Amino acid sequence: MDIYIKKFISATTPFTLVPLFLLANNTPNRKYNIMSYMLTAPFYLGLLNVVVYYLFRKSNLVHHYLITYIISLIMSFIIVSTFDSYDYNKKQWINYYLKMIIGHFIFWFLGVRFVESTFMNHNFVQSY
Repeated sequence: MDIYIKKFISATTPFTLVPLFLLANNTPNRKYNIMSYMLTAPFYLGLLNVVVYYLFRKSNLVHHYLITYIISLIMSFIIVSTFDSYDYNKKQWINYYLKMIIGHFIFWFLGVRFVESTFMNHNFVQSY
């Protein structure tokens, strides 16, 4: 299986996405449709994982997951701020951003990295 397909799939598996969907669905005062989020988030996260990995391989960057985490976090901050996705006061926004920092860390370093190291290794994929 092509490595780029593996990278896309590893960021879009139910193991990694279901916690995000549950968190988004239970976030109070959201102004966006949860179904729109559930349709766009997998494509965005999978594509981001592929693009950063491509740049990682072409430029010998180190810490692929760290760079992906930072880009993902910044893009999410920009998107929710630009589209005014939540009806929050200043304190709620600070709390939200802290949750985003922790949530993205868990998604990239524990979720995606775990899926890639456990299920996407060559021997596992080849045996099925």
